[in-house]
Amino acid sequence: MDSFQFPSHFFGVLDLVKWLIGAWELWLPVLTLIIGIAIGRSGASVVHGEQLERLVKNVEYPKKWRDSEIDISLDGHRVDKPGMAEAGLLIRTENGHGSGVCISSLGLVITNAHVTGDATIVEVEDAKCSFLAPVIKKDEDRDVAVLFIGNTSLKSIRIASENPKVGDEIFISGAPHRVENKNMLSRGVISKIGIFDGSEYIHTDAAIAPGNSGGPAFNGDGELIGISVAVQLRTDNHDLSHIGLIIPIAEILSSLKISHT
Repeated sequence: MDSFQFPSHFFGVLDLVKWLIGAWELWLPVLTLIIGIAIGRSGASVVHGEQLERLVKNVEYPKKWRDSEIDISLDGHRVDKPGMAEAGLLIRTENGHGSGVCISSLGLVITNAHVTGDATIVEVEDAKCSFLAPVIKKDEDRDVAVLFIGNTSLKSIRIASENPKVGDEIFISGAPHRVENKNMLSRGVISKIGIFDGSEYIHTDAAIAPGNSGGPAFNGDGELIGISVAVQLRTDNHDLSHIGLIIPIAEILSSLKISHT
């Protein structure tokens, strides 16, 4: 009895499958862009023509960034108070939501690692539409993560050139408690800058709640000084959950190996 042999075209299919698996970093961003546009709440009117062409050209999944330094230019914008509120992006996962902020025209968004959780792709939503964004890398010990949208139409925020000081005014944007509260802005002052659990945080009396996590914190000039942490932290057995905590932007960039010029 002759042994069974697979038809020759079957091996062609197997080769194609192997290629797709091996080259997922090439086709994933294109698929991500297509799905992101399709599910965008107003994508049909916002993404079109030259803008769409530019998006497609700029979407290239940066695999090398996972293990190497990301270099960005200081091309961000100072924002006024309405702009501060709008800069707080909504981050959706299957387990809940948080907030984030765009720091580069490359389409890099920073947020908390506990917001992304185990997800490899999350949904990022601004005031006009939404996008699917791969999680490029994260530092769970420092609770920070960076996402890649590849959407240069999203306004990036200028990183503060001067370190914040106690007594400075501070503004917090995000989606506290519910997604319907996205782009909500709170205001306060910096009450302390210090080390807790081995890491540096900015203390503020500005309102921060679950859902604000990963959202931007601004100085009075509309520049980014950090992101919110709306989680319970403890030190010396004292509950600090009622105190608003901000991870300084310098700590975020260092943890994620992001340099800027």
